[in-house]
Amino acid sequence: MTRTFYRLDERLCLDFVNTVGYHTGDHPNEWLTDYTRLANWSYEAGALNEERQRDQLLQLAGQAPEEADRVLGQAVELREALFRVLCSVVRKERAPAEDMERINLYLSRSGKQFKLIADDANRFSMPFRPERVEMDSMLGPVVRSAADLLLSPDLARLKLCGADACGWLFLDTSRNHSRRWCSMDDCGNKEKAKRFYRKKTK
Repeated sequence: MTRTFYRLDERLCLDFVNTVGYHTGDHPNEWLTDYTRLANWSYEAGALNEERQRDQLLQLAGQAPEEADRVLGQAVELREALFRVLCSVVRKERAPAEDMERINLYLSRSGKQFKLIADDANRFSMPFRPERVEMDSMLGPVVRSAADLLLSPDLARLKLCGADACGWLFLDTSRNHSRRWCSMDDCGNKEKAKRFYRKKTK
């Protein structure tokens, strides 16, 4: 599959929250500018299991563009609620009650989209298996991923990128918990270049 969207591939919910460039800056770069991009991101990131599901969503969106716009708005609202809650964890602040209510609303809606199954060796999994594909189907796996992270010991490794205005969240899995950037290839190199330039011009 050809990648259209850059992702850290750590947790689905973090990739979803990171669908904005310069999230904490004055001029955020919105990636989810229309429903087609939301559907494409969902398939690429794994919120949808099959290309067929993505194609069904795009067909539904073509038939009901106003509904597609409404779902896009809901997706962005959920993303921002998740972002604020996760940032509150990083800053050791209380999670905003209104955002928690929004997350719980989507969590309750997503319950029927998952089915617990076991294979012949009794390995258990809970895949995303909606009875029918609806335009907001991708939000179930995203909010489920967020709940799993919030209940996981990995939450203690959550960090906000140290680069100016980046605003991307990531899990610091380094041995000494010293990771500062969402990605060395992007923000890490940019910040190193800035420091080098400042030293050189002093």
